[in-house]
Amino acid sequence: MDFKKYVKKLHKWEKITERFSNKIDDYERVRRHYLGRKLFRTQLYYVLNVFCMLQYPVLLMMNKINTNHNKNKNGINNLETIFICPNDEYKFVLEDLPESVLSEYSNIASILANDYKIPIKGFYLDDHGRELCKELAKRYPFSFFMNCSVMIHIYRIQHLILEFKPSVIITTQTDEDFTTSILTNYCEHLGVKYIGIQHGDYCYDPNLAYFRFSEYYVWDEDSIKNLELVNTRLDFARTFKCKRFDGNLIKKITPEYHLTYYLAGDEIRNELIRIRNVLIKFIVKGYSVNLRNHPRARNARAVRAVFNDGMIHLENAREVPIGDSITNTDYVVATRSTVLSEALANSLDAVIDDVAYDMEDMIYLRMKNLNHATLRLSDIMKAELGI
Repeated sequence: MDFKKYVKKLHKWEKITERFSNKIDDYERVRRHYLGRKLFRTQLYYVLNVFCMLQYPVLLMMNKINTNHNKNKNGINNLETIFICPNDEYKFVLEDLPESVLSEYSNIASILANDYKIPIKGFYLDDHGRELCKELAKRYPFSFFMNCSVMIHIYRIQHLILEFKPSVIITTQTDEDFTTSILTNYCEHLGVKYIGIQHGDYCYDPNLAYFRFSEYYVWDEDSIKNLELVNTRLDFARTFKCKRFDGNLIKKITPEYHLTYYLAGDEIRNELIRIRNVLIKFIVKGYSVNLRNHPRARNARAVRAVFNDGMIHLENAREVPIGDSITNTDYVVATRSTVLSEALANSLDAVIDDVAYDMEDMIYLRMKNLNHATLRLSDIMKAELGI
C-alpha cells in the first residue's frame, strides 16, 4: 500500500460520503461498500464492469428456478453450524473462534472456502435471491460487476444452505466483501445467522465501509472506532479476546535474528525497495535480519524480485508458525501488520517503521498500534547504527 496515494484516496472518499443520504438499507450498503473498494481499484473495476456487462445477460438466462431446491426456512436444520475456513494451510481453527460462539452453537462443521467457491452449474436462484438481485439491478442498472458478484455470491450461499441446512454460517474473511450485507439479508430471510469474525487489525479503511452481519465479533474498542469511521453498522458487534493475544509466548534466550520485518502482503515495488534499503543498513553493520511476508500475500513475486540477492533471509510463512517467528527475533518491525498486536500482547519488542513510511500518513490512517507500540525504527537506527 502506497500510503501517500492511499491518503489522497481517503480525501476523495470523504467528499463522496458527504453526498450520501441518511437513508440506507442493505442494497445501499452494498453499493456504498462497493464504491469504497472501487475507489482503490478504479482501473480493475472498470475492466470487470465491462466484462460483466457482457456476462450479466448470460447469468440471467442461466438463472432458472428449480423447484426441487427452492426450499423455505422451514427446511433449516437448527442443529448444525457451518464454519468457512480460509483455505487448507491457514485455517482459523475452531479453537480460534470466540468462546461465546463455541458455547452457544453446537455441531460446528468446518468446510473450506474452496468448497464454497462452487462451479456455476445448473445456475438458479430461489425466489428471495431473485428478488434481491432484481431490486439491486433496478436501483443500480449500470453497476454490472456489482450485480454479477451479488448474484454469484447468493447462489453460492444458497448452495451451502441447501447442502448443509445450517442455522448459522460463520466466516472470518468476508468483512471486505461488498456483497456481505445482501448475503446477510438472504441468510436471515431463511432463518440463518450470518456471523463474521475479525481476522486482522483495522485502520481507517473504506474497504470495510457500511457492511453488516447478523452478528460481528471484533477484538477490541480500537477496532470498533476504526469501523465507525467508515459507517459500518455496529449495533450487532460484540468484542472478544482473540486467543492469539493470550500472552503465552516467551522470547528465546538467544534469538536467531536481531530484527524481523513483517510485510502486509500488498506492498508495491517502490515500497519494497525502500524497506530493503533500510534493512541493508543493519546488514552492513553485521546484524542478522529476517523478512516475513503475509501468508496470503499478493506481492510474493515482487518480494522475490527485490530481495533476490540473499543478503536478507526470507522466512517461509507456510513453514514457520507466527509464534515461533516473533519469539526468535529481538525486534518485531512492521507498519500495519497484526503481528504488532501479537508482539505487544506477549510483551515482545514491537517496532513501528517510521523510516520507510511517514508518521503523518500513519496517524491519518489511524494505524492501531501507534499509541501502543512505543518503539520506533528511527530511534533504533540512531542508537545502533548512528544514523
